[in-house]
Amino acid sequence: IAERAARRGARVTLIAGPVSLATPHGVTRRDVRSAAELRAALWAALGPDLSGADALVMSAAVADYRPAEASLEKLRRGSGTLKLELIPNPDLLAEVGHARRGTRPVLVGFALGTENDERAVASARTKLADKRVDFVIANHADESIGRDDIRALIVGARTCEPIERTDKRSAAERILDRLSAELATEQE
Repeated sequence: IAERAARRGARVTLIAGPVSLATPHGVTRRDVRSAAELRAALWAALGPDLSGADALVMSAAVADYRPAEASLEKLRRGSGTLKLELIPNPDLLAEVGHARRGTRPVLVGFALGTENDERAVASARTKLADKRVDFVIANHADESIGRDDIRALIVGARTCEPIERTDKRSAAERILDRLSAELATEQE
């Protein structure tokens, strides 16, 4: 999506986790390794009043939980069991959604799941309300991860627009078309 948005003339900041993918041409990239770093980079890009962006697309999220204590050394096998305490990571999209006072930035979330389309839409609509986002891209793990193509649903509060199986670049264009329409509606 970052590459396609930059090609459309948008000024894009990509906040990326540890990946080996090249930075798309025309995109500013900030690399992060933890939820705390992602949070800091996100708020630095948006600004405290969220005026730093017209739109925020959260196409990937950090894990819901992280270890309560991190170890800089390998945890070696011992004779007993190991108990790992997990604590929740912050829900960054919800933080931004709840901090937003108007209609900007337009907020787009993703919901990767394993359920059927009907349940995926219901789950996406719950996410819309709980996180206060404008639309959610619902996609299935087995139809998305590690593939060059994708099938997804663009879910709004009262709409659901299918993206039939297509290459991911074409899907990104469809998502950006929807985002552009949302931005244009706000300017009217």
